[in-house]
This record gives sequence, structure tokens and C-alpha cells, in this order.
Amino acid sequence: MLEAILATLNPFTGLEPTELRTLARHARLLELPAGRWLVQPGRCLKGRYYLLHGRLEVRLTDGARRVCAGHGVDAFYPGCRSARTLVPVRLLQVDTDPVAFLLRHQPELGLRLLPGEPWIQRLLGSGLVRRLPPERWQRLLRGLEPRRAAAGYRAINQGEPGDCFYVLREGRARVHRGQRTLAQLEPGDFFGEDAVIARTPRNASVTMQTSGLLMRLPRSAFLNVLVQGVVTRQTTTTAAAGGPAAVLLSLRRQPRSGALPIALDRLRSIAPRLSRERYYLVCDGPPNARVLAVFLLLQAGLRAAVLEEGPGVPAAGAVNQSERSALRKASARR
Repeated sequence: MLEAILATLNPFTGLEPTELRTLARHARLLELPAGRWLVQPGRCLKGRYYLLHGRLEVRLTDGARRVCAGHGVDAFYPGCRSARTLVPVRLLQVDTDPVAFLLRHQPELGLRLLPGEPWIQRLLGSGLVRRLPPERWQRLLRGLEPRRAAAGYRAINQGEPGDCFYVLREGRARVHRGQRTLAQLEPGDFFGEDAVIARTPRNASVTMQTSGLLMRLPRSAFLNVLVQGVVTRQTTTTAAAGGPAAVLLSLRRQPRSGALPIALDRLRSIAPRLSRERYYLVCDGPPNARVLAVFLLLQAGLRAAVLEEGPGVPAAGAVNQSERSALRKASARR
């Protein structure tokens, strides 16, 4: 019975009958009454959870709410911050940690992706990927292509075009400009997104410090699955209906009235100093640069969106002194 159910769920649909039988030994059916919290903010569950019957209200990491109903083929957890039953439900819980299952077969390397691997847990725990609904981050994992790399291998070179996005699966790597080290990377960290989003040359190099394994995602898949899944656009300056005016960040040297100037190449370093209580809208500048700015703000755990061009000059919300100081310093260093 469990094998038949598992065969209808992602990412198990391609498994062989023997693999399904093995997986079924690590699965169990759950029945819960209405009004029961399955996942609460700050709590982590073990394994994947699928809704087989009934309705759940889930809240994503960005605060958005969604109702899941009926027999879902994708896991609703991981992928949500909280989940509560609206009616009596029937669930399937699958403990995937001890089981090697096929997400994407790579015959040249013989690789299987294990959901319990630290690099996957680190990737799925990032502020960006947590914003994706389950079907999108599953597509993200399935789209990754492995590439072995020896110590000293230059994964990306400063100045070259950006044609793909990378996740480090094994080993250690260094982000640098010349001899100056900008960051150290460990399994689960990703890189290469700036040039891919902004369609600009690579702004730094990444060199493997040890032998390891890179997971590569082509540009089109990265934009379709991850960027379009997290970056939103709006035409008003309110954070929500009836909410306060958002803080406007302009990529122009001479910003529009009411907007604060920000240098895109400094945004990653100053974003952690901005308030998580505010909502930021990025205006002006090239469209791809605005998308990248929002991506970097989201990556820092902030709430942000692209402000579409429209008539009139919107006003910015008030910012505190530390935010204003950080933004002015970034602008002054252009």
C-alpha cells in the first residue's frame, strides 16, 4: 500500500519497485484532527510530509499563507514555516535521512542526492531557498549538474560572462579579487548569482582550496526556478494593504526625491545592518540590476521587492539613523 502511494509522489516517481519497498519501511501514515498544529514556527520536523487527504493552512517563510488541499504530489514540509490542520487530515511522513533515493541520476558520476546531507540542509536553510514552495526547491535540486573539481581549480574567473550558478557540495573554496580574499565557502554555500542575474561580467573569482564537487545550475534554470520564485514586483509603495510606506532604495547616483541612494556593489556588505522590520523597494536603475538588488536583500533575510516604474514620484518611509548612515557610506564609496 505504501509503495503505491510513494510511487505517486515527488521525487519518488522514478524509483524501482525494490527501492520503493525499501523507502516504504521508513514511511508511516498519520491521521490528525482539525485545529492541530503540525509545524510551529521555530520547530523542525524530521523527514518529508505529504498531504493525502484534507486541508492544511501553511505559512511560508516570507509570511505568505497558502491552503493545501487534497492529495498533493509534492511535500509541503520542508518548505513551510508552520502548518495547521483545517479539517481532519491524513498525512504521509517519510524519513528520508537513512535512505538513498534518486532525485536525479547522474550516470557519469553515479551520484544520488540524499536529503539528509549537510550541504543540502544548509542550502535549503538559506534565507532564499526557504522562500520557495516545495515544488520549486525540488526542481532546483533536480536541475543541479555535478562537476568534479581538483584543488586549485578556478570555478569562475573575474571578468568572464556569467552563464551558470553554483552550489558547493564537497570541499572548500575561496572567493577573491586578485590575492584579496572576500569570502570562504563551505558545502551548501552558493555563488555566481550576481553576474547571472545582472547579465554583467563576473565581479570576483572562485578557486577551489581542496578537491571537491560543484553542483552547477544553468542560467535559464536558475532564473526560472529560483529568481522568479523569490523576487516579486509591485507598483505601489506600501508594504501591505493599509501598511506604512516602504523605504525606497535607488540605484541612481542622483536618486529621485524621497529615495535613498545605494551602490549595488556595496549592498551585500551593508544589507545585514538594515532593519528586518522594514520593507524595501528598489527603484531606478537597469531592470536586471534592480532584480539583483532585491535578490541580495532577500538573501540577507530582509523583505524587499522591485518597484515597477510608474507615473508620479513615490515617497519613501522614514529610516533610522543607522540605516541612513550605512546607506550614505555605501553611496559615498562609489
